[in-house]
Amino acid sequence: YEATVAQLQKITKRIHEYLLKNTDLETHSDKVSTVVRIDELSHSSIDILCHFFTKTLEWNEYTRVKEQCLLEIMCIIEEEGATLSLPTYY
Repeated sequence: YEATVAQLQKITKRIHEYLLKNTDLETHSDKVSTVVRIDELSHSSIDILCHFFTKTLEWNEYTRVKEQCLLEIMCIIEEEGATLSLPTYY
């Protein structure tokens, strides 16, 4: 909850741009929908929904692409001065 609105807007925009440029992902709008949106205000976090599809169905390649995307998303968040939250359970 320490992230500003401006940070969140820039983070979601940059993630969306990254996903659309990633050649390992299916991004043709007539086939799939790539979505990056603020999704929920949770107990200990502001959740971002990232909905995207890989071009591959092969498991090892899928996990490689997924890892690459997650690491880049983490880099974008850090570069914009925000942090990932740790879960807080009540």
